[in-house]
Amino acid sequence: MGVISFYFESDQPIEKYLDQLAAVVSSMGSRYVVVGGDANAWNTWWGSKKTDSRGETLFGVLELDLQILNQGSTPTLDTIRRNKRYSSRGDITACSLNALLLVSDWRVDDSVTSSDHNAIVLCINLKKERPMIISGTTRKFCVLHKAHPVAKRKFHRKRIYRRTRQYRLIAKACEASMPIRKITVRYSLPWWNDAPIRSDRVIEEYLEAKELYESLAKTTQIASWKAFCEQQDKEGLWDGICRVIG
Repeated sequence: MGVISFYFESDQPIEKYLDQLAAVVSSMGSRYVVVGGDANAWNTWWGSKKTDSRGETLFGVLELDLQILNQGSTPTLDTIRRNKRYSSRGDITACSLNALLLVSDWRVDDSVTSSDHNAIVLCINLKKERPMIISGTTRKFCVLHKAHPVAKRKFHRKRIYRRTRQYRLIAKACEASMPIRKITVRYSLPWWNDAPIRSDRVIEEYLEAKELYESLAKTTQIASWKAFCEQQDKEGLWDGICRVIG
């Protein structure tokens, strides 16, 4: 597994840093990569109060190849300067999709360090997780096997009286003469395990979008109805009918 630390200066364009970071990740040649550092970029996706242009750019790049691990609302920067407290969440931790299966318990710990930045703690389980097996079919037996005529002979020797018994006899005949089909397709589904997810933020964005949609729909309906009513005062019954037909 590769671990990369970075620092993006706030007075420099973030694009050049992202190019360098991408080059380092690519040069490692590992599917398991964790990156973390002070990006001096803010985005509500990783807990910032607002999103700036640097945060938008960083988020767009990270989401292409890396999964953001930041969770919670504890600030990663918390300090007092000239009797004024400053706090923000500009420190980012991300990992590759394969490493997402191994990373857990990401958190900010303000008791570990005396630096302006709080410590970021996470657990990495180097034991590879067993993938979830998903079969693309419900077929159990390899029916193309040459032994299946034996199943036909075994089946016809039996006298069948009930449907449930028929199913059992068919299965028994197949098990006696056919090999069990091997499942070779395996999928790892990180969104079904305990890997960090961003469900709270996604739900919040959905509810905000839904509320905005309902508000705009209501406003549009009212405006449309008012326009319709105003138009009715300016034309007679037959004028309206002719307008619709014409």
